[in-house]
Amino acid sequence: MLCLLAILWTATPADAGDRIESIAVHLSFEGGFVGNETMSRLDEALTAVAELAIMEQLGGDLDYILGHSGEVSGILSDVISAALTSRGFDLVELSLDPGAQTTVSLTLRIADQRVSVFEVDFHVMGNVPRIAESVTMDEQRVVNRLYETLASTPFDDKQWLTSLVHDTVSDELAMMPAYADFSYSIVTEPGETTRVVVSFEPLPEALLVSDFSISLRSMTLTNLQLRPARDSLAYYLQSFIDLPVSFVSNKLSHFQQGAMGYLNNNCALVAQCPDSTLSLRIDVCAIEAWINLDSTRFLYDAQLRLDLWEHSEYDITGKLSAGAGHFIGGRWAAFFHADYRPGLERVNPMIGVARLLGPETLLSAGYDLQAESMRLRGEHHLRRDVYLSADIYTEDDWDYLSELALHYRLHDIYELQLVSTMDGEVFAAIAADL
Repeated sequence: MLCLLAILWTATPADAGDRIESIAVHLSFEGGFVGNETMSRLDEALTAVAELAIMEQLGGDLDYILGHSGEVSGILSDVISAALTSRGFDLVELSLDPGAQTTVSLTLRIADQRVSVFEVDFHVMGNVPRIAESVTMDEQRVVNRLYETLASTPFDDKQWLTSLVHDTVSDELAMMPAYADFSYSIVTEPGETTRVVVSFEPLPEALLVSDFSISLRSMTLTNLQLRPARDSLAYYLQSFIDLPVSFVSNKLSHFQQGAMGYLNNNCALVAQCPDSTLSLRIDVCAIEAWINLDSTRFLYDAQLRLDLWEHSEYDITGKLSAGAGHFIGGRWAAFFHADYRPGLERVNPMIGVARLLGPETLLSAGYDLQAESMRLRGEHHLRRDVYLSADIYTEDDWDYLSELALHYRLHDIYELQLVSTMDGEVFAAIAADL
């Protein structure tokens, strides 16, 4: 059709007159609207057609176009109508306003077959449930962008719509840091409900999560009792191995909430500890998990200690401690505790009450039946792997058993201790918190 404009131009020679400086296209629609991206693409394509016809084929001669505006408008309508039909639009009306800045006004009718719903699915390395849950908001963000930019776009030209979708999705992903270390492919199924599937794979140069560690702490439960929580959390964290560190870091708060919900649903112990806390952090290529569990029903403790050198006049080389109790109201618990020292061949049993002061501090007081003395015991955590403990007999005769200790946790069960007795002895010990 553009050749007709050229024939019209050559058939009617004219002296060079005023020139058109620019072409602008003004679009309006009947029977609906289109999104920003579709509008932009249409405007860009139609402006290019108008410029080719008026500026190149007709030389941009303003006087000539003013003298033949009817013929030019008619042929331009035919050219544009052919281009629009393949895209699912019908040209209703075209008007030409010639001038130094010439405006081509178009009224378009949108085809009945157009996109009304977008569905977006992200597939990230197998999409185990915990990863799939973490990308739900991102999927919705892309859906919202597609509605904003491509709403009501006809799908007659599936290749054109697919191209629009691909560019829109790619632009949105480029603004989402969580996916910076992924390559992706986009598959589009155009239709009234247009389905979009985005599959992600880590880039070869991406830094990947390669390991995880779990630290558990409880002042009311033994480490052996915490084993189910460790196993459940390990199963949860295993899903993140080989994911880009940038992806996991970006969604760490979501995974932290998800891990706590998973533990509540899959570990009876965690469900029985409503005040449980969990924190995750990334250290280079590893996820570090820290979980604190404290029962509101029972109070247990058990420890096996070996002193690293002899101390005092007695043959004290270590001890075995164990205790059990029950919370009787609020944070108060009644409990029984006993220490057995093989070198003394004696058990020191104690009955008393304890008070849990949040997740860092436990204080107790009771009566030692063997020593016939009141005992004060306490434990306060300074940080995840360091805590202080005290076990004080109120009678001076038992100062060699009264202890202040600094504990360093090596790995949940195992720890190093620096101990000082009230009679001035200082020694080191290793222990296993059972």
